Amino acid sequence: MTEFRQDPGSFRDPGGHVFWLNGLPYRSVTAVGRDDMELLRQSGLADELSAGGQLVPFSTDGAMPDGAMRLKLSPLPWISYPYEWCFEQLQDAATLTIDVMLAALAKGMMLKDASAFNVAWRGGRPIFLDHGSFTRYVAGRPWPAYRQFCEHFLAPLAVISRNDALLGMISRCFLDGLPLDLASQLLPWSSWLRPSLLIHIHLHAKMQRRFADSTRKSGGKSATMSINSLRAMLANLRAGVSAMRSPLPQSAWHDYYHDTNYNDQAFADKHRLVAKACGELAATARVIDLGANNGEFSRVAAEHAALVVAADMDHGAVAGLYRSIRGQADSRIYPLVQNLDNPTPGLGLFNTERQPFLERCRGDLAMGLALIHHLRIGSNWSLAHIVRLFAQCADSAIVEFVPKDDGQVQRLLRSRPDICPDWTLEQVCQAFAQSFSQCHVENIVESKRSIIFLKK
Repeated sequence: MTEFRQDPGSFRDPGGHVFWLNGLPYRSVTAVGRDDMELLRQSGLADELSAGGQLVPFSTDGAMPDGAMRLKLSPLPWISYPYEWCFEQLQDAATLTIDVMLAALAKGMMLKDASAFNVAWRGGRPIFLDHGSFTRYVAGRPWPAYRQFCEHFLAPLAVISRNDALLGMISRCFLDGLPLDLASQLLPWSSWLRPSLLIHIHLHAKMQRRFADSTRKSGGKSATMSINSLRAMLANLRAGVSAMRSPLPQSAWHDYYHDTNYNDQAFADKHRLVAKACGELAATARVIDLGANNGEFSRVAAEHAALVVAADMDHGAVAGLYRSIRGQADSRIYPLVQNLDNPTPGLGLFNTERQPFLERCRGDLAMGLALIHHLRIGSNWSLAHIVRLFAQCADSAIVEFVPKDDGQVQRLLRSRPDICPDWTLEQVCQAFAQSFSQCHVENIVESKRSIIFLKK
């Protein structure tokens, strides 16, 4: 039986849309987008970008029942969204978009869209996925996606860079991009002295307000821009993006493993136990590492699994992990910022355009190492909530139990009363037994901590 499903985030472009057929991704190309698609293919641009790892490869695959061209797309291992990326990930996605635009100009094409949602990841490298964004370049025409690029990339990067990494999540509220007038207000006065920010954000915002005036007369000459001026503007945008620096938050956890109750022997034994569990995985397995921190054990899982989603709420930890795999297309680790107390919800039209994190993070093994005591004691989750989280992520799990007399738990209890009488190894195992039929415990040597192995 043929299973067809249209991608809920692909419906705005009259030139085509993405759909899923028997679990594989395809793109339809209607009569509106056919000429642009033919130019993308015949100019050699698609082959050039695909060979360089900048564009998702595709091949023609017949026609749709309505006569539209059908393209078969190379599947992507994992889809995340800009509000789940660290600063450097958004920065690299912005640079990729400019580079794709410059390559398109060299072939007589340009991008009509510059949304951050047009970028996905292969390991530590961004990759452009919207084949419908390419259109023929018309001499003298300005870049139609200029404003979108500024709102999706330049403005968020500037606001984050000049303030705090936590503002990376602001795009959850602005799926169409951070409004430039708001970005202008959020930036300090010193940003007016930076030419790229002055031109592309502050003055750009003023120009938007001027032309948004409904009382202004319509008509007049259309704006024009020579191709050399367009290239110069793109180079200026790229330089402006590259010059920005992460605010380098004072992370509580990015150097967690240098400040724990583990001695060398205990830490080595924890590695052994995690590797033991991961060694039972199939080569195609997916691992969901919740509270991955700096990816210490995500790397262990990546030695055995095909894909490891490494999620942590700390921007500094995620940034450190991303920097360690940056540029490595063959990396199996996919870092993302994720707060389990407030995970990414479904967003967009009917809350279906962008999928919730907990719908995407389904795998073969879920890991929660030095995590569940934060959920129970730090965030007041019930044991039933914790069990539900791991049970819906995978059929197998490994979690670390940290007792109350551990220094890390004592830190959590230092400023609050102890309202968790159920926080014992025995009661935690009993709770997991409600959803997992197998529960095996191994103590970490030279430590009071334990690893719990769970299977349905």
